[in-house]
Amino acid sequence: MSGEQKAISHKILVIFSTLMLCSLSLSMSTPSMLITEERVEASSPAARNNSTSGIPNPCLGGGTNATGSIVSDVLEVNDAPATATQASNLPVTCTDLSLHNTNDLDYFEIQLVTGVTYYVNVTFSHAIQDVDVDWDDSTGAMLDFGSSTTDNEYLSVLATQNITSYVNVYPYMSFTGTVNPITYNITIETDNPGGSQSLELVYVNIINGTNASVSFAGLQSNTTYNHTTVLTQNMIGNTSTSYSLGNGTFNSSNSSTYVYGVNYTYERNQSTVEIVTLLYDANGNLIATGSDQLDIDMLAIEATSSTTGEINLTNLSIGTSYDLTWMVYDESNFLTAYYANNNSVYAGLNASVIDEQVYTFTAQSETRDYNITWAGPTTSNYHGFVGVLSLNGTVINLENNENFSAFGDDFFIPQLPSIVISSASSSVNATTNDVTTHGLDLVVGDTYKYRIKILDSGNATIAQSPLTTVTATYQGMSLGTWNYTTPTTSGTYCAFAELYEADGTQRIGDILCFSLIFDSDFDGVANELDLCPSSPAGAMVDQYGCAANQRDTDGDGVNDDLDDFVNDSSQWSDQDGDGYGDNLNGNNSDAFPSDGTQWSDQDGDGYGDNANGSYPDAFPTDATQWNDADGDGYGDNAGGNNPDLWVNDPSQWADSDGDGFGDNSTGTNGDAFPTDGTQWADSDGDG
Repeated sequence: MSGEQKAISHKILVIFSTLMLCSLSLSMSTPSMLITEERVEASSPAARNNSTSGIPNPCLGGGTNATGSIVSDVLEVNDAPATATQASNLPVTCTDLSLHNTNDLDYFEIQLVTGVTYYVNVTFSHAIQDVDVDWDDSTGAMLDFGSSTTDNEYLSVLATQNITSYVNVYPYMSFTGTVNPITYNITIETDNPGGSQSLELVYVNIINGTNASVSFAGLQSNTTYNHTTVLTQNMIGNTSTSYSLGNGTFNSSNSSTYVYGVNYTYERNQSTVEIVTLLYDANGNLIATGSDQLDIDMLAIEATSSTTGEINLTNLSIGTSYDLTWMVYDESNFLTAYYANNNSVYAGLNASVIDEQVYTFTAQSETRDYNITWAGPTTSNYHGFVGVLSLNGTVINLENNENFSAFGDDFFIPQLPSIVISSASSSVNATTNDVTTHGLDLVVGDTYKYRIKILDSGNATIAQSPLTTVTATYQGMSLGTWNYTTPTTSGTYCAFAELYEADGTQRIGDILCFSLIFDSDFDGVANELDLCPSSPAGAMVDQYGCAANQRDTDGDGVNDDLDDFVNDSSQWSDQDGDGYGDNLNGNNSDAFPSDGTQWSDQDGDGYGDNANGSYPDAFPTDATQWNDADGDGYGDNAGGNNPDLWVNDPSQWADSDGDGFGDNSTGTNGDAFPTDGTQWADSDGDG
C-alpha cells in the first residue's frame, strides 16, 4: 500500500494518522535543562525499572567479585540510551566497571552546554580485550569515537549547542567472534575549573496508571527550590485536558537530590498522558523541566483471515455503556469515491464498505473481547478492518474526528474463495479413478457451485462431474470425492476443479496433472510406443519396448540375442570368440573359426598370421614357408622358397658347392671354398 493510500485510509475513521497507539506502554523521562528544548524519547517500563539515576560517589564499579571473576557492575542495567547512567554533574571517575559478556554495552548520558569542552577517557587492558567508545547525540549522529589498539580511548567534544549526548563503551568483537570479559575505568570531565559541571535536572517516572515519582538531581547545597507538576491528556480528535498535580517548596539541605511521589487519575480514553514537572529557584526563575508519558490504548484489532477478525478492548470503565462499531471496506473503492467527492470520508465508505455492525454493551470488567465474522470480499484489493469505541448513544462524526473513545485498524489482502484439489488417483489397473477437493476461504453460509473436469494433453475435456451446489459450513469444508472412468490411452491428464459463486461469478480453481501409462508387458514402454508388446518378463528392452530376442538390428535374419554381430548383417557367429565372424564371405571373417588365437592367413598356407597365436606363420606372406626353427630367416620347408639346409643351425642355411659345409665362412663348419665341392678348409689360410 502506498504512503498516500495509508494516510487517506487512516482518515476513514477519525484520526488514522495519530491513533495508532501502543497498548498501555510506559516510558521513562529524560530531564531537560532550561537552556534547551530537547527532550529524549523514553524507554519501556521493563528497562526503566532497572535503570540507574546517576553515578555514586565514590564510584567503585564492583565489576570483579571476591574470586576474581568479572561480573555485572553497580551501574547496570545501562545497556541502551533509554537506561543510560546519568553523568551530567561532573567530573566523575569510576573504577572497576565491567563489560561482563558479549552483549554488554555501557551507556552514559551527558548534557552538553554550549561553549564547554567535554572529555572522556576510558582505560583498560588491551591484551585481555579491546574496548571501543562511541559518543553520539540523541539522534545517533556521531560526535567522536575511539577505536585505537592501545590501553585507553580518549575522546573530546566541544559543545556548539545545548544537547543531550550518549557515551557508549563496548567490547570490540574480533573476526573470530569471541569477546573476553574485561574491566575498565572511566573519567568524564570538562574544561571548566576542576573539570566540573553542575546542572539541576528533573526526572519524571510514571510507575503505573495511578502513580508517578519525581526526582531532582544536581541540586545546590542548602538551596530553596520551588516545583510544580502538571498532567496533560491528549485524546482522540485533537482534544486535551490538563490539571495540576500540585506545587511545592523544598530545601536541598546537604543533598544534591530530592524525590517525591504523585498520584493521578486520567479519563478512560485512547490517549497519551504526559506528566511534566518544572523546577524553579526561590525567585521563581525556571531552572529545568522533566516529563514522562503514558500511552493508553483501549482497542486492539486484527484481521485473522479474509472473513474473520478479533477486537480486544482494554481500560474500559466498569458500569459504562459503550457502542462498538466495526466495518470492513475495500481500500481501492474507497479511494476512488473519496477523490471523486471532494475528499469525503462518508462518500468513500458508502462506496466501499462490504460489512459493518454495531455492538452495544455495558462494561462488567475493564476488558472485553470480540470474534468478528464478515461477508466475503469479492476483490483482491487491500481491505481495511476498522473498529471504533464510543459512549452509548453518542453520534460519532467521521469527517471531523469527534465523539469516540478509541479506535483501531488492520489491513489485509483477501484470499478469495477457492477450490483446492486434495488428491487425484492415477491407477491404470482400476476401472475408475477419483479426485478429492475441498474449499479454501469459503464464506460460511454462502452458496457455491463447483465441478471437476478431466483434460487430456490437448486440454480437451474427456470427463466432467455435474455442477454441484453446496452451502459453506466452514471455510475449508470438504467438497467430497468424484469418480470417473479411467481412460484407456497412455498420456498426461489433468484434473481441473472450478468454483463459482451462486450468481455464476467464477472464483479461484485448481489443477493437478498426472500421467497414465498403459504397459501390458510391464517393460516400461507404453503400449502406444511398444513395437514388441509381449516382451519376456524382466527382460531389458530398448526404447521401442523390444528385448534382444525380439529384434534383428542388422536384418541378417538372426535375432540380436543370438547374433554375435548385431550391427553387421554379413556376420552373426563367432564360435571361437575372437571377434572375427565365422562367415568367410562376410566382413572381417575368421580364417580359423575354431581357433580363438588365429583369424588371418594372408598367404593361405594354413598357418595363422598372429605370431602369438597357435601355429603362427613365420613367413605370413610366403605360402611355401611357415616355420623357421633356428630363427635365421630361412624356412624349414626344403621345397619352399629360400629353404634352410641347416634347420637347427642359425649360423648356416646354404651350401652352394654341395660339399656339406655351409657357405657362411663364419658359421659352424664354414666352407672356405664355397664354390669348390672338393675343398672346404684352408688351415694355413694360403687360399
